Amino acid sequence: MASIIATIDIDFEATFAGDHRVCWRIQGSGDPYDCSTIVTCAGGGTPCATAFTTTVNDTSCDGVVTFEGYIQATCENLASLAGRLTWIVDFTPTPVCVRYEVSSPIGGNSWDGGSGVLFTDCSGIDTFRLDNIYENFPFAACVIDGSASALLLDAGDPGGILVVNKVGCCITADSDSTVCTDVTVENSSGGALNIEVTECGGFTSTANILDGTTQAFCVIENGVNIFNQALTVTDLGTSCS
Repeated sequence: MASIIATIDIDFEATFAGDHRVCWRIQGSGDPYDCSTIVTCAGGGTPCATAFTTTVNDTSCDGVVTFEGYIQATCENLASLAGRLTWIVDFTPTPVCVRYEVSSPIGGNSWDGGSGVLFTDCSGIDTFRLDNIYENFPFAACVIDGSASALLLDAGDPGGILVVNKVGCCITADSDSTVCTDVTVENSSGGALNIEVTECGGFTSTANILDGTTQAFCVIENGVNIFNQALTVTDLGTSCS
């Protein structure tokens, strides 16, 4: 999470000479208005300006944050709707580590060595991956936002163009909607199998699950890719970090 202090500048024309309250909140939050900012204006339709500061998450994946509020002469009762001049300001975060999924629009295994994924991982390293990409269990990676590209066609099925979708945050602190949980992966297939796990901090790695064993991981939402193998994934529902 990259918390920064954002300054919201408010410029308006005041008809009343004297103190004005500037009230604000995050739209949709349900919070009461913060009316602690007071500015004295000359009135008579002249320009008046003030500002307030608040903490925002500059790397959030949750989209635009809209601040809403109003300006009102302090001679009006705080509960009164009279004389309110409303305003709206948008703050747009810049996500850093974002989860992408690459899937096949056709059934079955869409990889035969002719398709792959090019991306820049969250540490800034450019990576090319060839992978088994299935219709119902896509390849997933935590990458620099906008850097995931599906490359080439599946040579065995020219119609099998891969599809890239951005599906959320990788770093839990960057999103209120993404929670890391403890999961277990059980292998009773008769042999060792590799899976891919995306840990809570956004790091994606390969883990080898031996036959007859169960391993535990702390991962982001849908952070275990078993590649359609005979494994049992159980989300324990407990938060982790």
